[in-house]
Amino acid sequence: MWQQHPRNLLLRTGQATEQASGDDGTYQAGWPGTTRMVDLGNGTVYDRATGLTWVKDHTALDAPLNGEDTWATQLAACNALSYAGHEDWRMPNLMELLSVSDAGSTFSPCCRSPLVMVESQYYWTSTTRAKYPATNRYTIWFADCCEVSMTTSGTSKYCIPVRGGRING
Repeated sequence: MWQQHPRNLLLRTGQATEQASGDDGTYQAGWPGTTRMVDLGNGTVYDRATGLTWVKDHTALDAPLNGEDTWATQLAACNALSYAGHEDWRMPNLMELLSVSDAGSTFSPCCRSPLVMVESQYYWTSTTRAKYPATNRYTIWFADCCEVSMTTSGTSKYCIPVRGGRING
């Protein structure tokens, strides 16, 4: 298995162009993303920085994970997914899904290669809003890299299953 980076560094955002002296493009702080994502050749991508394994192309999965659906339906589908020899798939939390965004990308969707997000749309996270936990969920819009917003759980969005990482660690 691939080795996780030995130190707990924050990740680079991907912004490499300096817009103003001292901005993110100036310093490009964090662990570089060039050797980060590894295509495992079984329909999954391993992130050496986070220890997460992602479904490479969610549109190749069976419904509802291959399209838009409600939060509850997508959450249940992630938890029930058996794929690439694993059954511990789940919906990513907000920080996990943000970790695959690439602020330096000029293409849509703006996610780290070789992860394939075919749709430039909103994607569900498992993170709920504390003030309205029964109805509000965090989503990420990957078309314009990357907008975090609140969405009511009854609307239809996409989802990318993930497994691994440090859970309750």
